[in-house]
Amino acid sequence: MDRGKLANKKFTCGVCCMRGRVLDESKGIVWFGCDEKVCGKWYHFECLHRSEQEYLREIMEEGESWYCKACKPWLYCEE
Repeated sequence: MDRGKLANKKFTCGVCCMRGRVLDESKGIVWFGCDEKVCGKWYHFECLHRSEQEYLREIMEEGESWYCKACKPWLYCEE
């Protein structure tokens, strides 16, 4: 059974540094990857700061690219 099998190394959370598992999605663990070409970081939704989660929800609804706070911090500035 693949229950404990690690996924590709690219699925290492940029916040908690835990590596993803092959069956994460079936267990409700959601990953999001930064769309900045030079970044390549992935994140658990739960590990993101509230402002990042809100921005991610908006972007997903609009169907646009998502960029992490490390790549484009100005997207997360509160007015």
